[in-house]
Amino acid sequence: MPPHTRVAFAATKLEGVALTFWRSLHDRNGAPAEAANILNAADPWDAFAEALRGQFSHGDDERAARDKLRRLRQVSTVAQFVTILRETCLLIPDITDKEKQDAFECGLRPEVRMQVRLHDAQTFGEAVKIALTFEAAQRAVAGPTLSNHHPVARGPRSAHRPNWRPQAGRPQDPDRRPRSAGPMQSRAPSLLHDKLKREGRCFFCKEKGHRSRDCRKKQQLELNAIGNPTSRGKQV
Repeated sequence: MPPHTRVAFAATKLEGVALTFWRSLHDRNGAPAEAANILNAADPWDAFAEALRGQFSHGDDERAARDKLRRLRQVSTVAQFVTILRETCLLIPDITDKEKQDAFECGLRPEVRMQVRLHDAQTFGEAVKIALTFEAAQRAVAGPTLSNHHPVARGPRSAHRPNWRPQAGRPQDPDRRPRSAGPMQSRAPSLLHDKLKREGRCFFCKEKGHRSRDCRKKQQLELNAIGNPTSRGKQV
């Protein structure tokens, strides 16, 4: 896009006081007056920017921008640092390329600054290109950061506790002792015990007329066991 076309296009985007200022550069008939000097300048775009800065820029703003430029430091990526530095430089009308380069190199991280100075960059643009290339090489060597990885899966902490029991759906240990019967499973013997007690029957032989401690069948089995030790299992 030719420089004078860029100026005409940028002028259509002006609003408020800036638009009023641009219109004031034309005569009452709408023909360019001072605006013609801008469009016919050697570099119309620089002349246009200089006219706007001369009208709206203040000395305090420039001093604040220069102070900020001296304090700028790289705290993230090189690209983000370059963006902030360029925005600050826009507030300094007469800043030179050498000043931009010096501010850029001084604000870089030490390892990046060393690479830029080793390559002996001659311009601000060359310094930016060297810094971006070095940062990209660093990332390629380092690989993805740990934060991009999925967290390592860990088992339940309860599995290391002595009273831990496997949850439903997990394989059971065949050597593990079965769990005790629930209340519904132990209810049947209790009902039988109550029935025998109500009917006056022996808990051992289920016959009436005596209790289990007086049951002759029970006593006979105990005597047989005493007289025949092998019936209770092989002794060592």
